[in-house]
Amino acid sequence: MDLPERVFAHKVSSRVGRVRVPFAAYSVPQLVRIVRARLEAADAAALFDSDAVEFCARKVAGISGDARRALDICSNIISDMFASPAVRLIQHLPLHQLALLLAVAKIARLWCAFEQYGSYCLRLEPERSERRHELQALVHKRLKQLLDR
Repeated sequence: MDLPERVFAHKVSSRVGRVRVPFAAYSVPQLVRIVRARLEAADAAALFDSDAVEFCARKVAGISGDARRALDICSNIISDMFASPAVRLIQHLPLHQLALLLAVAKIARLWCAFEQYGSYCLRLEPERSERRHELQALVHKRLKQLLDR
């Protein structure tokens, strides 16, 4: 980096001195250790897959090897995750609206499970494929029973 030459005027740089201290670039394993340690210290390690941390470390090590750049990338990712409009909306929902949203999400997952079950049944018993509408009606009826509880 040529920071002293670019930032300081000639008079100031002569008083500061032109002694340069070279810093070696960090290697991939070093960057992985640094990033993981900082994520764990910030209780954010669960947000990142180990492959994602290694990918970030490889990219940064290939360009500059600067640990600050790798940490900035992770920080920007975390900021983007919590800055999305959907996340902000959910964070500011009143308690009862949040409970309703969670209930709808559970129902959607349950519906997907029933649909998946129906498709498995059709694959296991292809001779009953003509009875597909019956099976779908059965799935709909069972889901309605569960929702009416």
